[in-house]
Amino acid sequence: MNGDEEDEEAREVEMEGQEQDQDDYLEGTVVLVDVCQSETKDGEAGSGGNLGPQRMGQHFVGMCGERLVVWVTRCVQGELPDSGVGVWTLGILDGSWQWRREYGLESLMHRISLGSWHYGISGRTGGSLEGKMWVFGSQAYDGEEYMEVVAHLDVRELGVIRDPEPTLGLDLEELLVHGENTDLVILAGEDQGTESKGEGPGRERQCRRIPVHRAILQSRWPHLGHLLAAEGLEASTGEIRLPEAVSSVRGFLYYLYTDILPVNLDTETMCDLMLMGHMYCLTRLQGLCVSRLFARCEDPEGALLIWMCADRIKEGALGRRAMSWILAEFGRIVRTEMWDRLSQDGELMRHFHQSIPSSAQVVWEGGGDPGWRGHGGGLIPGMDRPGTTDLSEGTGRSDRDRDLETLSQTPGLEGTLSPDAQIMHVTAVEEPLED
Repeated sequence: MNGDEEDEEAREVEMEGQEQDQDDYLEGTVVLVDVCQSETKDGEAGSGGNLGPQRMGQHFVGMCGERLVVWVTRCVQGELPDSGVGVWTLGILDGSWQWRREYGLESLMHRISLGSWHYGISGRTGGSLEGKMWVFGSQAYDGEEYMEVVAHLDVRELGVIRDPEPTLGLDLEELLVHGENTDLVILAGEDQGTESKGEGPGRERQCRRIPVHRAILQSRWPHLGHLLAAEGLEASTGEIRLPEAVSSVRGFLYYLYTDILPVNLDTETMCDLMLMGHMYCLTRLQGLCVSRLFARCEDPEGALLIWMCADRIKEGALGRRAMSWILAEFGRIVRTEMWDRLSQDGELMRHFHQSIPSSAQVVWEGGGDPGWRGHGGGLIPGMDRPGTTDLSEGTGRSDRDRDLETLSQTPGLEGTLSPDAQIMHVTAVEEPLED
């Protein structure tokens, strides 16, 4: 095999890898379903094997519960047999993706088949008018009045009904709030003699007693079952100690009772719950927290904490989102209390350095202000020039590490960098033209 053939084979392998990466990216984010080929399941009196509604006719669409409702009528643009007039539903939220023709209200359907219909509205999903549809048109097939009459359909008369919202979680929440018939105690926070872990201001660390129900927690939290089965101190005293902040423990117990997260949780509590979900193998709790934290990565105070916690439990997508915001708002990030806490942990700071893309640069945004102040000609010792500080690997890994350490250890860094300073990830660098 000559060199050209080897290069061609290498390019083909690279293209296959890129296509596979693209397929992996699309998986879970875009779902394509050929609903036209999905078989229909007839409702009350079906013959089976039919497809969904015909393409001809006028289609009016609404939602009721977990099903898409399609009301098909005649229109002036084409012929439609009587069998094509009716109501079909498609299971969407239940994941079935199967058509079903709904039977009933024959007199209404007969009247609809005689006229032509042009406009339609449906009741708002989740409102009191959900499942109701109105169509406007003419009683005659070739009528000239487009809004001569109105026909009303309530799909609930066809058996398409939204399932009532479950109330089990709300009922169990009442048990947690009122503390009736409890038989176990959760000790939230730390003893007064225990050294604080340096949590942010306003986080209650003093030990609090929270009465709970053993049966509920044991069914939802397998770790508790292991503790009690071991017949240790927890089983004999009926007390379980959780060292996390009181707000985090309360949020954790709220989730165990209701299967949802409390509203208005702060970012630090949310991160605690994500870590607890990972530690106790509660994948739903971890997933709910990850979903909410994605929207909080744009908070300068929270982005660094989110990255630290996401990196700790290998939540790659969340960590990358937080890191991208940290790089874009670096000048603001270094002014936060969380940056001060990170700077005090040498091992974590080194890991932060290694997580910054190797082709990154510290730059400024906007006009002529280079974004550096207070260090004279060099502006920051050991850096290349004002305004742009190269953090690429250079001649060796040690060069980049030295630049990062110089940057992070510069005294008064928060007063040195302009708030507009950012770390820019350079994905491609143009080679200088040869003379």
